[in-house]
Amino acid sequence: MLLCPADANLVTYVHEPDRQNDMTLPGPERARTMIADFRTGQSRPYLIMPVGWRATHESRSPDGERFYFHKKKVPGWVPAGICSMKRDGGDWQTHLTSDYRLGHSMISADGRYIVSDVQKPGDNPLILVDLAKGSDRILCWPDSSVTGGHPKGAHVHPSFSPSSRYIVYTSDRTGTPQVYVVPVPR
Repeated sequence: MLLCPADANLVTYVHEPDRQNDMTLPGPERARTMIADFRTGQSRPYLIMPVGWRATHESRSPDGERFYFHKKKVPGWVPAGICSMKRDGGDWQTHLTSDYRLGHSMISADGRYIVSDVQKPGDNPLILVDLAKGSDRILCWPDSSVTGGHPKGAHVHPSFSPSSRYIVYTSDRTGTPQVYVVPVPR
């Protein structure tokens, strides 16, 4: 569940079972994410992907105005993208399109950057998206094993420092899970 920083009465959540891959269902029945409004007590489908796509790894901008998610092709995962929409569900934007298997992402506290890891065992970059410039670049190569079952340290899970000047991530590329820090280029 995610609370909206701009409106604590709005909560998004992923419901079960996940029916996103069943393209025969109507959009609302395939919704990845629902939104609950505690003022009205109502819940409704919020994130509905176009036929042939699924969503994963939702997050919110620090100001609560945008809802971010990964868009992945079904079947096969790629191409993939990092997209967002306004708090009300409109104004969809694509911030990154990639042939990498995008995994986990986070937006910086200042709202300027998104960082995403890649789910390719032993060969996975961190990708930095500059929202202000509309550009992206490979920041570094964690090269983590990204093994199934989420063992400690195998998934990169990048995160920004509160200042948005550094990114921290995990990698087991040495055989031992470790934490790494990389500066955000300005």
